[in-house]
Amino acid sequence: SITTTSTQGNINIAITIANIHLRPPVNLDGSAWLDTARKTEPIRINEVKELIRRSQESKRTIDIIAGDFNEGDDSGAIRHLIQEGYSNALSQYVPRSKETHRWNYFGRVW
Repeated sequence: SITTTSTQGNINIAITIANIHLRPPVNLDGSAWLDTARKTEPIRINEVKELIRRSQESKRTIDIIAGDFNEGDDSGAIRHLIQEGYSNALSQYVPRSKETHRWNYFGRVW
């Protein structure tokens, strides 16, 4: 994470941003099957839990968490961050038709 400080008059404002890249939904050998995303989801959930734990341990609140989550909008890692009080800016501000991470897979858009 990175913390930047800005001065507005006599007030210092600090914002901490974490840029993450969660584990891709592939097996350790690089292969992927229909159930690989589901099987690897707990790993990504644990990655964001560890990020939050380290943030709390260091007493540094992370204001923005951004990056490649390697999951869909309703995934476990996203749900966990929402439970922690974060917002999903992608679902709030980007129409689904404009999202860059969607693709057709067996007739279903993921």
